[in-house]
Amino acid sequence: MRQHAVLITGLPASGKTTLGKRIAAFLGYDFFDKDDFLETLFTEQGCSDEKQRLQLSRQSDRLMQQAASDSNRAVLVSHWSADAAKPDSGTDYQWVIDGYVTVSQLYCDCPVAQAHERFHDRQRHPGHQDGQSPDKWSMDALSSYQRHLPLPVGRLETVNTASEVSAVEVATRLLAHL
Repeated sequence: MRQHAVLITGLPASGKTTLGKRIAAFLGYDFFDKDDFLETLFTEQGCSDEKQRLQLSRQSDRLMQQAASDSNRAVLVSHWSADAAKPDSGTDYQWVIDGYVTVSQLYCDCPVAQAHERFHDRQRHPGHQDGQSPDKWSMDALSSYQRHLPLPVGRLETVNTASEVSAVEVATRLLAHL
């Protein structure tokens, strides 16, 4: 089994990727962000509709899992599946539990209104089709998703990402899990 995975969870635009990259660099862990795999697929294959986006999303889940399977220590970022009632929404995390001796969860806690504003202010690959589904990440949708967070996995560290966060401090707290 692989040693340690840090599963980074939180609302879309809560700072998961930004903080995850900094923590991985500080710890010397490999960094895997599902969106990196997904956006590569968007570029290679294009994405014309929601059905194809969902298919590419599931394919990118598998690609991230394959890439992380060679990593003894990893920081993993995704929109994780938090609602069992919506099995097609988010990345399943059972493979992380099954594949690593120690799993830590870093929950990026961010107010819904701030995540909503950040989400709509950021520019992502057009394959995400953010502008085509205005209600997909509405305030109500974000609030609904947040009710399922943090996930029931790993030893939990919560960090308020409404403002700048010290990656060194957070990484030090994560190391205490080992």
